Amino acid sequence: MSNEVILCIWDQLSSADVIYSFLNLNTRMNSLLLEFHGLYKQLDLRYCSLSACRFLCRQVPTMFEWRLGLTVLKLGSPVRCSQVDLFVDEVAKSVVANHYERQGKSADKISKDICLILIAYKHIQPIFPQLVSLHIFLTASANEDTINTLLLAIAGGSAMRTFALSSCANQTHHSRAFFDWLFRCSVNLTQYKLQPSIAEYDVNINGIIGQINTIDQNLITKFNYPKKIRVFILRNLKIVGPNCCYLEQLVDKFNNTLEEFSLFLTHYCNGELDICFDGHRLAALCSRLSHLRSLHFAIQLQFIESPSRQILYDFIEAFRTPFWLDGPLGRIRVCVNYHQVFDHVQIFSLPYTFFDNTIYRTIDLIDALFNTSEKGQETSNDLSITLRSFWCGIRCLFISLVEKQKIPVSFLYALQCPPSQNKTLVISHARGILPDDIDDHLQLTHFATLQLMCTSDTMTNYDLQQLTGWLRLLPNTKCLFVSTNELNYWITNSRDNEYLDAFLQRLDRLHIECSSIINKHLNEEVMIPLLSFVINKRHFPRLECLRFHECKNISSAWCSIDKWIDFIFTHINEHQLKYLRFSFIENEQLVTDMQTGDETITLTDQSCIVDIHRLVLESRISFWIERK
Repeated sequence: MSNEVILCIWDQLSSADVIYSFLNLNTRMNSLLLEFHGLYKQLDLRYCSLSACRFLCRQVPTMFEWRLGLTVLKLGSPVRCSQVDLFVDEVAKSVVANHYERQGKSADKISKDICLILIAYKHIQPIFPQLVSLHIFLTASANEDTINTLLLAIAGGSAMRTFALSSCANQTHHSRAFFDWLFRCSVNLTQYKLQPSIAEYDVNINGIIGQINTIDQNLITKFNYPKKIRVFILRNLKIVGPNCCYLEQLVDKFNNTLEEFSLFLTHYCNGELDICFDGHRLAALCSRLSHLRSLHFAIQLQFIESPSRQILYDFIEAFRTPFWLDGPLGRIRVCVNYHQVFDHVQIFSLPYTFFDNTIYRTIDLIDALFNTSEKGQETSNDLSITLRSFWCGIRCLFISLVEKQKIPVSFLYALQCPPSQNKTLVISHARGILPDDIDDHLQLTHFATLQLMCTSDTMTNYDLQQLTGWLRLLPNTKCLFVSTNELNYWITNSRDNEYLDAFLQRLDRLHIECSSIINKHLNEEVMIPLLSFVINKRHFPRLECLRFHECKNISSAWCSIDKWIDFIFTHINEHQLKYLRFSFIENEQLVTDMQTGDETITLTDQSCIVDIHRLVLESRISFWIERK
């Protein structure tokens, strides 16, 4: 077989699967692996198979070639539930084995507890001394032992230059460990990135400034961050009444050093214009920051009554002063509009950089005001050009509609943005009335994920036609979030809807919100028919990821979960699932008594391997399914 044919075959596999399948077959194969897949130097487990992951997790921490040669390591994926834990466990075993070896001892049974003792007393050497770049994606909150092993045994070498970790939102309680590692172990680090994958709080102030019994007026004097701070990001600051002066005093503490400033502010001002934090106040604040070179902001001003059009013009006019158009920060484009459902004025700089904050819009998006024109807009009235920078930083758009609201064509054109991709569209329980045959004239191709909001009350007058109108506009959507209420309505009432069927057949990820299932009776009544619908190649021929969210009444749910799981694996030939997860929102003693850990199950009568990852403290169970 020629090298060209071999490389063509390898192109169909992940790098880790290539190494797993072809390592040590012969000298020629190893030479090709060294040349094209960085054998012993680079390892990317994020998209590999379960068998390759387990093999390499055991081999890499123990093999001399990997340990002394590895320079780049990438771990973790949303659908590879236990990668990081598997790798860290094997590293811990290797650390203990090396400790005994240095002491001239042998160990018949290696305990992870010994590794933790070595870490606690700092009697540990980095297992990969040449590691330069480490990228980790945590699918769930990791415990302290895992974090310490990760930081000290894997990332503790002096060669480290890049460390990037994306964690779940509640991982912030380990920030002390991360920053302790940052200052003690990373002497040559040039890039450090620690971000929750859902929500990020660089500076988190709990409570609302100006609200009784939450935060007192001594906040500024108690704020003990370094006086020489250069980057200041306030991700979710809330202020009530005439208390914006506290924000100004806070930022003034760093007026001689601050270079980058990002602010997401909600101001509960009740529409009192004389206290609103507007463009004039923000410009005055930023003018005092002598070293400022980057500014991003999003401001929400609460109103009791709808502001007049003139008030909105006044807000945008405040951003047409020399500071915003040709000041020390250059030209900053700003958007202003009023949200008719939530009753607040929205003001933000473009491009929008708060990607982890959902943008809320109604059909008033077409009436948004801008302080400057988009480049190229001078000769065009195309809304896709007008809103180009608006879409640039947005990850998720939440559209709020009212019952039987007629949706203008111009609003749908405003939702178009051809260069943008992989956005999330969230639609309220009211879906509005779309123009007839609008899908013949436009398509919303940049939305990859659709989330449908629904409550039990809205199912009484449910209109499937309104939904299918939206589905016909979303040809590239591959991921759906839906409630059990709405999904069960489809099962009962829409078996022959060609547009719904075509949409479901395109999905590869399905998230089902289960909060309406509140007792054992509903578990039995709802879940098996629902699973019979979902675990079916005719309905979901491409489905690979299935997640159940917000499962309630955990006692009854756990009584039934064996039935759900048994159903899914009994019908293994009727679906293509690779990842399955149940997430519970309660944590009762019945569950906490269960054992936490990983299992590998080989179904002898079926052609698949299943990796079960239990995280009881997180109230969830994950399954990583691999077919042979």
